[in-house]
Amino acid sequence: PDGSHDVPADRVTHRNLLKQSLDEIISHKVDPRFLQDTLEGKLYGRGTEAFVVGSNDFYLSYATKNGLLLTLDVGHYHPTESVGDKISAILPFVKGLVIHAGRSVRGDSDHVPTLLDETLVQIAEEAVRSGRLDKIYWQLCYGDSSINRIAAWVIGARATQKSLLY
Repeated sequence: PDGSHDVPADRVTHRNLLKQSLDEIISHKVDPRFLQDTLEGKLYGRGTEAFVVGSNDFYLSYATKNGLLLTLDVGHYHPTESVGDKISAILPFVKGLVIHAGRSVRGDSDHVPTLLDETLVQIAEEAVRSGRLDKIYWQLCYGDSSINRIAAWVIGARATQKSLLY
């Protein structure tokens, strides 16, 4: 199970099972030219309000220990939390970062970002200032159903490019 709606009596067993599963998955080596393993922590989800097995702390620790990429999904953090600040704090310790550059609207992530989105601009500034753009990958997929998929991708990709140039 991914988590619990209420406070569980045992968190350790679930996390040990997840660690064992991940250990088994990454034991099968694939040429990194074709596949880069990345982990993305969850803060909460429907039905897992009190406990998430694959939390941000769990996956950050696992990625650091095992030389994997870590995904930072912008829509999974509190609106006042600085996702850009996480880049310089995490990047020296992981193989690389994947930035899922979406926009959160009242807790619903994956909306199309715009250049006016200060979170995207801050993340781009920190990515460029890190001097390690070679270790940062950009994930541009959006679940915003209010516009068509092609328009969403073009608008979001262009906003991301402009924010990097900014």
